[in-house]
Amino acid sequence: MADQPNDPAALPESIGEAYMEDDGTLVLRLRAEAPTAIGDAVFQFPPDHPRYASMIAHVGEMSPGDSKPVPPWK
Repeated sequence: MADQPNDPAALPESIGEAYMEDDGTLVLRLRAEAPTAIGDAVFQFPPDHPRYASMIAHVGEMSPGDSKPVPPWK
């Protein structure tokens, strides 16, 4: 069923926006919406952050000044 939380068909195309700053810092502006809660968050991952490579792998290659939609994690 499409309304099940783990059903890929129920996932939105984007959960926010990724932006790369001039120094290579990856900024994720994310939004979560559920029937009982809504939330916004901003995460910053400088190039020396332990999770930087995995975040870039998730959103795709970027260069300073680029922005793109963030796909949901499955």
